[in-house]
Amino acid sequence: MAKKLIFLFFIVAIPFIIYCAGETGADILNEKTGVKPLALGEAYTSIANNLEGILYNPAGAGFIKSSELTATYLWKSYQMTVINGAYAQPVEIFFLEGTGAISFIYRTIPEISNIDADDEPVSFYDLLITATYSNNLSYFIQNESLKDIYTGLSLKFIQEQIGNNIGSTFAFDIGFIYSPADSNYKLGLSLLNAGMPIKTLRSNQEESDINYDAAPLPLTLRIGGSYVIKIDKDNATTVSLDFIQNFFESSKFAIGLEHSIINILFLRLGYNMHTDNKEPVILSAGVGVSVTTTIPVTVTGEINYVHRFFMWNGFNSPDSIDALSVVFKF
Repeated sequence: MAKKLIFLFFIVAIPFIIYCAGETGADILNEKTGVKPLALGEAYTSIANNLEGILYNPAGAGFIKSSELTATYLWKSYQMTVINGAYAQPVEIFFLEGTGAISFIYRTIPEISNIDADDEPVSFYDLLITATYSNNLSYFIQNESLKDIYTGLSLKFIQEQIGNNIGSTFAFDIGFIYSPADSNYKLGLSLLNAGMPIKTLRSNQEESDINYDAAPLPLTLRIGGSYVIKIDKDNATTVSLDFIQNFFESSKFAIGLEHSIINILFLRLGYNMHTDNKEPVILSAGVGVSVTTTIPVTVTGEINYVHRFFMWNGFNSPDSIDALSVVFKF
């Protein structure tokens, strides 16, 4: 059965892979959010078991068994603002049962003005809205051997605007997580950003002539695994490893390490590198605090922080990103 699923997965992917060529559009699809995934170097394909993970592997939503709400803010270079919000809960609608989630990412920079010209200031923003559904694979295929496999599907709407020029398109993600019962390891597989090209603003051969040209989306394959080392009943260390292939770029490897102390304090480290030395090596470190209260109802609150440091070869200066998130589970 597992071989059939993998075969079906790549049958879906092949038409999009064949199309891959040239530069991609909808850059917001490359925007990484989720403080925990960022702190783990993006090595999150197999452990995407919360709201922050649905953009890495939609199958992870199937592990959410209660209502969950999260908000994230990223501080980036060039005064760029990135805001991410998401909500998930178990659903039972008509013939569908499982977990449903919705997420948005909004990214913008201050208006760009040319003090030496009479042109109006140019505004920029892009928006990504994602709707996700996930459940155990045995719910769809009545087979006991599939009870350890979760699957998920996301539908994405992407829109970007530069001045008065707007482009939009749709895409989808599909993913699987294999999580055997009573085991310490997980395996994950996802295909992200499969969709039609987006109409984006491009310059023509004639400098004064501006046209719209279709640019493909950054189709990405992710394969990952993770293992939990249980130190005692209150402390554990999780190690995760991902292989990431954006079909328009070089391959990436990501490694993440998380140590939990009595399920209250979480210490995280991450490493992310391209096989092409033209891209930066990314180091990340983060911390999280989780507190649960039962008065008047059971609510878990989390605060997570990450700092990411980009190291380039050559003459590029180092860069960094900071992100903060709050999570509520109820």
